Amino acid sequence: MNSPTSVRRIRHWILLIWVAWWLTTPMRTVLAAKSADEQTPAQTILTGRLRTGLNVEMALGYHFTPLVDGTVSALGGRFNGLKTVRLFDDATGTLLASAIVPSPNTWSYTPITPVPVRAGSTYTVAVYLAGTGGVSSSLLGQRFPLTVGDIQIESATDISTKNHATARPTNKRTLRLTGEADIRFVPAHAVARGSVTINGGAAFTNTREVTLTFNAGTMPDASAITHMACSNNGISYSSPEPLVTTRTWTLTSGDGAKTVRVKFGDGQRWSAPVTAAITLDTKLPHVSITSPTDGTVITTLGGS
Repeated sequence: MNSPTSVRRIRHWILLIWVAWWLTTPMRTVLAAKSADEQTPAQTILTGRLRTGLNVEMALGYHFTPLVDGTVSALGGRFNGLKTVRLFDDATGTLLASAIVPSPNTWSYTPITPVPVRAGSTYTVAVYLAGTGGVSSSLLGQRFPLTVGDIQIESATDISTKNHATARPTNKRTLRLTGEADIRFVPAHAVARGSVTINGGAAFTNTREVTLTFNAGTMPDASAITHMACSNNGISYSSPEPLVTTRTWTLTSGDGAKTVRVKFGDGQRWSAPVTAAITLDTKLPHVSITSPTDGTVITTLGGS
């Protein structure tokens, strides 16, 4: 029979083996997240224990790779006080954007001029604590890389800023996100905040020539819409043209259901298309009179 001491030793070694396996086994976890107009990856995944008051002179953040083309429309995070958050291109080390973000230990974001980011390229976002409060959260047993919506967070990263106040963090950490910096990402497949109607929303038309009415607000990242392009098949579009309120459009030939697709753009990027439908019916109505029959004389009685 094993002694209590032997049992404890066995349990201890089992625990050490499990920890060693967990730390060395690569894991690529996909967290369920619905693609939305605006995605905030760090805010989505950080649900573990929170530590506040990290009074250090460091830049803290994460490396990320978009899975689809899109734009970063805001920089932010969760920390204590007014901080600078910066966005870098990992391949070149170029500073792409920066923003001053106020955050009293709650998630806050400051809009920036939208920065295009490409699927498959890697970027870094980091908050510069400058010796004052920050926070960190655990991942509740998860490890980087993690995929959240259309963003893959490759790893956490940090660097001392004692000797260089704007140093770019490049190292990689897999277990904890410290800082906490974040982005607001808008995927290219997000639909612009706009709409189109055909003939004022009519269900039927008897002619291929119709009137399109546009109600365009903003691009998914809130930038102004300036251009549009139309299509009958979703493959070939009309030449880009300045945004107007209405325009005439020719439907494809042949009676039946028709769908018109419209892409809105800001001069550099296009949104996913919005659609409108109508049924084309060009056949003349056929009238058949069965009564009275041909040749029947009808006499009416009455005075003037």
